[in-house]
Amino acid sequence: MKRKAAWCGLSFLTGDLLYCTAGESFLALVLAAAALTALAFLTSVKYRVYAAAVGVSVLCGLFCGRAYTLFHIDPALELQDRDMTVEGKVLSCKSLGGGRFALTVDGKAEGRSVTVNFTAEEACEPYSIIRISGKAEALTDTDSFPAKSYYLPKGIYLRADAERIEHTGEYADPLMRGITSLRDYTAGCITAAMEPESAAFAEALICGDKSDISLRNKTKLYRAGIGHIFAMSGTHIAVIAMLFDLLLGMLIYSLRIRFFLLEGIILLFMGFGGFSPSIVRAGIMVSLVLCSQPLHRRTDVLSSLGLCAVVMCGMNPYICLSESFICSFTACFAYGAAAPKLTEKLKGRPLSFVTVPLTVSAAVVVIMMPVMALMFDEVTVIAPITNLLIVPLCTAALSLIMLAMLLGGTVLPAQVIFRLADLLLTAAAKLTDFFASLSFAAVGCARAPLILICSAVLIAALIFAVMKNRPRVFAFFTVSAFTGLWAVQSLSNLFSADEVKLMLFGNGRSSCAVISKGGSCSVVDLGTKGRYAYGMQRYISRCGIRRIGDAFVPDGQGAEVCVTELYPSAETVRTDLGYYSEPFPEGTSADFGAYVLTRRETGFELTTQTGTVLLTKKGAFTENGEEIPCGEQVKL
Repeated sequence: MKRKAAWCGLSFLTGDLLYCTAGESFLALVLAAAALTALAFLTSVKYRVYAAAVGVSVLCGLFCGRAYTLFHIDPALELQDRDMTVEGKVLSCKSLGGGRFALTVDGKAEGRSVTVNFTAEEACEPYSIIRISGKAEALTDTDSFPAKSYYLPKGIYLRADAERIEHTGEYADPLMRGITSLRDYTAGCITAAMEPESAAFAEALICGDKSDISLRNKTKLYRAGIGHIFAMSGTHIAVIAMLFDLLLGMLIYSLRIRFFLLEGIILLFMGFGGFSPSIVRAGIMVSLVLCSQPLHRRTDVLSSLGLCAVVMCGMNPYICLSESFICSFTACFAYGAAAPKLTEKLKGRPLSFVTVPLTVSAAVVVIMMPVMALMFDEVTVIAPITNLLIVPLCTAALSLIMLAMLLGGTVLPAQVIFRLADLLLTAAAKLTDFFASLSFAAVGCARAPLILICSAVLIAALIFAVMKNRPRVFAFFTVSAFTGLWAVQSLSNLFSADEVKLMLFGNGRSSCAVISKGGSCSVVDLGTKGRYAYGMQRYISRCGIRRIGDAFVPDGQGAEVCVTELYPSAETVRTDLGYYSEPFPEGTSADFGAYVLTRRETGFELTTQTGTVLLTKKGAFTENGEEIPCGEQVKL
C-alpha cells in the first residue's frame, strides 16, 4: 500500500469533518461508514487493503470527535446559566473600545478544565494568574458575529461578563511570556525603523499581527489574492528553517545536534506565531522533512499532510472547522496532489522559472475556489499573477526582517536592512493597490451558480491534466474560465449599473442599511454601533461592492466606535454634529445621482426615481407604510 500515512490521515480527517458538521447523526454516520467499508472490502479484491484502511480511519475520526465532545465539551457546557469562578491564566487581552476588554482565560471552574471568553472593564497582563467570576453563557452564532463557529475550533465554548477580578500576583508559562516579550520587542523595532504602512505589513508578516493594517488595505490584500502571505504558515517556517540551517551548518558539524537545535527553533517560532492552525501544520510538515534525513526516508507532501491531520484533529477535532486550518490544508493538498504531475513536463524548458510557479499557483487557486466562495463570499481570479509578482517581494522582505532581528534590531546594519525591507514592502503595496483595483480581480459570490460551474469545469480539467500529464489542457481551461467569469461579471455590472439596491440589517431597536449602485455603496447606521458589521461586510463582499463612499452615523456618541472600528474604509463619514467627520445635521441632503439621502428627525429619507423609503431605527418603510424586511435585498 503506497502513501499509507496520506490515505489514513486524510480519511481520519474526513471522519472528523463528518462528525463536526453532522454530529447529531453520529450513529447513522457510523453505520453508513461501516456498511460502505464492508461493501468496498467484499466487492473490490484488488483494493481491499485501501478499503479497510480508509474505512477504519474514517470510523476513528468519527469516534475521536464523539469522545472529545463527551469528555471535554459537554462537561464545560454544564456550567452554562450558572455563576462560576475561573482560576487560571490569561491567554489574551484585547481592547474592545469604550474601556472594555476581551479576556480569554484558561483554568479550572468547579473542578472542570475550561477556557472562557470574558468581557471585562479592566485589562489583565497575558499569562498572569487571576480569579474571575461571572455568569456563564454558551456561545451562539448571531447576525452580528458567528461567535460559536469562530471560537469552537479554538476550544472555547463559554462566555461571561466579568463581575469580579482578583489578581493573584503570580504568572504562568515563563517561556510563552518570554516569546510574547520578544514579539513586542520585534514589533517595536519594526515600528521605529519603517514607514507606518510598511511597518503594519511587516508586523503582520513577521508576527502575524494584522491589527495595524486598515480594513481597506486588508480588503485589497485578499482581493489581490495575497492575503495568505500575512497568515504565518509554510513560507515563514521555510524561511526560518533555511536561515537557521545555514547558520548552524557553519557553526556545528554534528547533524543530530543541528537537527535538535533546528527543531527547538521551529517550536519557538510556532509559539511566536501563537500556535495558529496554519503555522502548526507547517511546523509539523517541516519537522517531518527534517526527520527524513537522519531516518533515511523519502519525504512526501500528502503523507506529511495526513500525519498533520491525525495529530492536530486528534488533539482538537473541531479545529477542522477553522478557516485557517481549512485554507492551509486545502492549499497544501492542492500543491501535493497536483503540482508534481503538472510541472513535470515544464521543468527544464525555456521560461520554466515563470511557467512552473504560475501553473502551481493556478492549480491551488482552482482547488481553493469553492472554499473561498463558501468562507469569504468572493473569489479572486488574479491570484496566479499576483503570487508570481508580489509574494517573492514579501518573502524577501520577511528574510531581511529576520536577518535584521538576528543582528539585534537596533544597530546600524539592522537599520539599513530594515530600510531595504521597507522598500520591498512599499513596492508590494503599490502592486497590490494596482491589481486589487482591476475590475476582474475578484468575483463576488452573488454569482454563486456561475462560480460553481467554473469550479466544477476547472477541477475536472485539473484532474484530467494530472492523470494524463497534460498541463496545456489545464492552462487553456483556466484562462478560458477566468476570462469568461470576468466577461460575465463585466456585462452584468454594465446592465445593472443604474439599479439602486437596499439591504437592511436590524432587530427592531436599531438598524443598518446598505444602499448600493454598481460597485459602490453608502451605509446608514442608526444606533447599531457596529453590531451588524460582520453581516454587512459579508454582504458587501458577496455583491462585489468595491467602494464604501459615505457612511452616515447620526448618533454622535456612537460615531467613535463606528468610525474607528466599523467604517474605516469609508471615504467620507457624516454625523449630526461633525464628530470625527463631516457634519450632516437635520434637513441636509446628499445627492448621489441615482438616489438622494436626506436627514430627518426620525432617521433618513431615501429618494429614488421609483419612490421614497424612510430609514429609521425600527426599520425601513415605504411611502405606503409597508415595512421592508431585514436580510432581503430590495431593488428600488
